[in-house]
Amino acid sequence: MAKAAKKLLKDYSGPVLPVVHLEDFDQETLAKLAYQYARAYQQIDGHWYEIVAQKYGKKVARDLDKEVWLKNIPPTAIRTLEAMGHKKKDMAGILKVTQLHPAAGGCPHLYDYEVELASPTKGIVKVPRCRPMRYWRDKGDMDFVRVMCREWDIPGFGITGTSLIPEVKCRPLVIPPYDAPYTRKEEGYDCIWEYSLEPKKGKKAAKKPAKKKN
Repeated sequence: MAKAAKKLLKDYSGPVLPVVHLEDFDQETLAKLAYQYARAYQQIDGHWYEIVAQKYGKKVARDLDKEVWLKNIPPTAIRTLEAMGHKKKDMAGILKVTQLHPAAGGCPHLYDYEVELASPTKGIVKVPRCRPMRYWRDKGDMDFVRVMCREWDIPGFGITGTSLIPEVKCRPLVIPPYDAPYTRKEEGYDCIWEYSLEPKKGKKAAKKPAKKKN
């Protein structure tokens, strides 16, 4: 006789269980937990940055924060891809990793993402809302917005792609603070990114030997 399916917990408001795992909760609760984990992921970075800036100055904090994120992205991208069950390191994989990376991908509290697989060699990532950027923009610190979006995000988005496909190119199509050399704006989006691959060149056909004249 088949065992009855295990009843999943809708929350953890009941008694303390001797052992509990994420697999014990239903989908809604898991989503809520994932959102909080994503917020914590970003928040610990914010706290770390503030403390380093207070002790050693903003320049040191900015340089170290960038270094930490760029070191963190590649292994995180690979693990995220594996967790999703996407087997190929391709353009679709890059877009999926962007949507669901632990640093708030898929978390409505921090970012919104729209992606388009235009072709096997081209992917577009649109960000209708970037809460961290808006936070600093609304504080009037456009200098930090420029650091975040250009000094950090350009290499950050880039290394997300190259973690999966080393030869992929990434460039911002729309990026704050919307001044030179990136002056383009698009209504409804805080930033837009393009991943692209050069089409692979086919092997040249071998030349046929010239026929000898009689």
